[in-house]
Amino acid sequence: MNYSLLRDLINQLESYQQDHTATDMAGFSLWLYQQYHGQEATPPENPYQGSYDDQLAIATGTLHKHLRHYMKTVLKQHDMSSEHDFSYLATLQNFGDLRKSELIELNMHEFSSGMEVIRRLLRLQLIEDFNDPDDGRSKRVRITEQGKTLFQALLLDMRKASTILGAPLSPTEKIQLLSLINKLLRFHQPIWHENHNEPLEDILQKLKLNSK
Repeated sequence: MNYSLLRDLINQLESYQQDHTATDMAGFSLWLYQQYHGQEATPPENPYQGSYDDQLAIATGTLHKHLRHYMKTVLKQHDMSSEHDFSYLATLQNFGDLRKSELIELNMHEFSSGMEVIRRLLRLQLIEDFNDPDDGRSKRVRITEQGKTLFQALLLDMRKASTILGAPLSPTEKIQLLSLINKLLRFHQPIWHENHNEPLEDILQKLKLNSK
């Protein structure tokens, strides 16, 4: 047995555990791959003279615009007006019936904007509402059979959009990117739930971050 390799592996595991409170084989193997193969930085084609955080914000915003373009192309084929219609149908398909406020919260919408989406889907008979048996003051919504049929058709075409979006990346690169995106999501979700109405300066102070 190559004990020097084993010692090196143990040392790498110790380094990994110093920076990660939760450890598992999948996370460690991805981290280990990044240590040996993910260190070479590729400069952007159009360098922006700002911090890495600035460049990350611009890059993710631009990528989202590309995704919205692909999604709008799909939605036009099905006479749908907004990507939010699809995400609300997807949420109901996955979670079953929900209170209207729960549906809006899961889609990270302001209440007034979320109600516009719900009213549109009700008008199109893609969802239906009914009295909450546990709270007579609240309404719950669920996807209709018509909505399920449309959602399945949309899903097939949305997969075409996601295939185009991730096309340049290898499977390993997709795993790496998903790991980093999930790390960002774990960081930002609590901010949305607890602090999304607060000024950014207050959020920076709570997180002990410096934007300069």
